[in-house]
Amino acid sequence: AILLYLSEKTGLLGGATASDKARVTQWLMRQMAGLGPMLGQLGYFVKFACKDIHDPRSRDRYTTEAKRLLDVLSGTLADRDWIAGGFSIADIAIARWLAIRAESEAWQPRPFRGRQARGRARRSGIVISWVVL
Repeated sequence: AILLYLSEKTGLLGGATASDKARVTQWLMRQMAGLGPMLGQLGYFVKFACKDIHDPRSRDRYTTEAKRLLDVLSGTLADRDWIAGGFSIADIAIARWLAIRAESEAWQPRPFRGRQARGRARRSGIVISWVVL
């Protein structure tokens, strides 16, 4: 919500046209409803609960969904540098999840991780968002 508010208030990073704004909002909502929750749960099961839970269904569920979401993201980033066209609040929201190093097969290998994620980390907007978060 704060990213949307700041983008609307400043007129920056939210897209120049109505179509751009819709694409940015679409990816921001995908992060809020899909990437964030699924990767967060996957991280929990892999890092904390894996050895305590003998039934693999919960871990498998989050691994499978994380792979699917990362594949969608990877496919979108295959021919562009930023998720919604130009650098936007969607990139800021998504970048933090891509910076997390989970020890899971869902993270292995993702084409965008090497090329774009490292390049994004050097850009000041992303670095600032990581410091704030």
